Amino acid sequence: GAALDVAKAIGVMATHDGDLFDYEDEVPGARPIEDRIPYFVAVPTTAGTGSEVGRSAVIADDAHIKRIVFSPHLLAKVVLADPA
Repeated sequence: GAALDVAKAIGVMATHDGDLFDYEDEVPGARPIEDRIPYFVAVPTTAGTGSEVGRSAVIADDAHIKRIVFSPHLLAKVVLADPA
């Protein structure tokens, strides 16, 4: 799930101004994530995290504290999952 969360975070950083954590969920004054995220195809390689179908990205900051960036716009457009 971490690699997919990083891909979501990169999508925000590539299309939005400021620091990624300016868009952190549930923080007063957080900036909204707009519908400008690049087309995102998720290819999960492990089972269990659900990041491929989630609308959030969990990213650790410099102090190693996990922070959440959330938006419906972070949802993958396509998921290629192998059920085997």
